[in-house]
Amino acid sequence: MPARLSAPLHTLSLLFGIWFGIALPNDSIMITETMAAELIITAEPALATSQPNLFKLAGNLAEAVRYEIVNGEFNSVQRDFDTVEMLLKEGNGLVRIAMANVFIYSIVNTLSGRLPFSMKAYSMMPERMKKEYYKQLNSSSI
Repeated sequence: MPARLSAPLHTLSLLFGIWFGIALPNDSIMITETMAAELIITAEPALATSQPNLFKLAGNLAEAVRYEIVNGEFNSVQRDFDTVEMLLKEGNGLVRIAMANVFIYSIVNTLSGRLPFSMKAYSMMPERMKKEYYKQLNSSSI
């Protein structure tokens, strides 16, 4: 059985796992707010700030994803969706709340339209993100 990684090394292994499709061992640790902020900043370097606040980063990531969707940058969208999916799956309670209530809530209007870019981005969403998307969609009555 593989040894447990330290938090910074685990964060890097998560990131490389997203980019290269490498599965993590089953005994991986839960992602904390600090680790989630590092992952978001690594996925979108333009979001780097001096004081990384997870909720602000989630909102800024949603803005970046909306811009990428509208401009057809679907490789970046897929990378960001994979990062958010991993945070929803591996994150602690606060990380999951931030991703669901800030990130997904913020992109519901962009994805709810019948425009070609919205439909393509929706089809790229991983399963857990779609589940949270439907929760947000049903609660907002769009």
